[in-house]
Amino acid sequence: MHGRQLVLLLMLLLYASALCSLEPLPTCNPFLISAGGLTVLTDNPAATYYNPAAGEGGISTSASLPYGMSKLDQIELASIVSYQNNSMYVGWQSLDSADYKRQDMRFGIRFSQPGFRVGVGYKLLYDDIPGYGSEKDDRLAAGLRFKIQTLTLDLGSEHNLPFDKDNSFTAGDFRLNLSQQLEPTLLLGLGLQVSDQEIADFMVGCRLQLNPNLRGIASWQSEPGRFGLGAVFNIKWFQLAYALQTHPELAWTHSIGITAMFP
Repeated sequence: MHGRQLVLLLMLLLYASALCSLEPLPTCNPFLISAGGLTVLTDNPAATYYNPAAGEGGISTSASLPYGMSKLDQIELASIVSYQNNSMYVGWQSLDSADYKRQDMRFGIRFSQPGFRVGVGYKLLYDDIPGYGSEKDDRLAAGLRFKIQTLTLDLGSEHNLPFDKDNSFTAGDFRLNLSQQLEPTLLLGLGLQVSDQEIADFMVGCRLQLNPNLRGIASWQSEPGRFGLGAVFNIKWFQLAYALQTHPELAWTHSIGITAMFP
């Protein structure tokens, strides 16, 4: 399939979603792309995209080339600011082309105790298609994180608003992530996502500390079948990451990101 046909197909799919309920943009953050969306494998602030309770304090910016489509530019900014045991987060993601624009904005608060964190947030999806008008969706996001020694469990969910007879509480996505530190340098993660379309997506991934300044991340997702691979370079509190993700039908997605982690 030629590049123009792929772009046209994507535009039609996005326009169809704009007529009904909007679908969130695919993440463009390299930490999450390489981890297959497993928030337990990264401390990046952009992890709040999937779970308000995930991620640690810092500021992150990313850019990606989704599915190798040069006419689509996708960027993201995300930040988490902590005060004592509590924190707040804010994130913004944008996909821009001549024929289609999508904004994905989120913010929320988190409360922490030793071994436990809970977060709740609001997400706004906004579409603008020249000649067809605009559309928006409101979402409620909630998440939990439990840490017991070398075990971490993330529970995240996202629901359409408002809750009424046409948009019940079950109209949303549910995510479960689990990670186990097998060795000081090796972290293994497993995950499951279930959407309101009753589609189950299974994820498995790992993070390997290659040396004090370099980490490798790899993952696989089942729906659709995709592999993610990335490298993270650490210099004190500064992180630079590159990731790619395969697709069974489209070209690969490439992403790069820079993060400053707060001490």
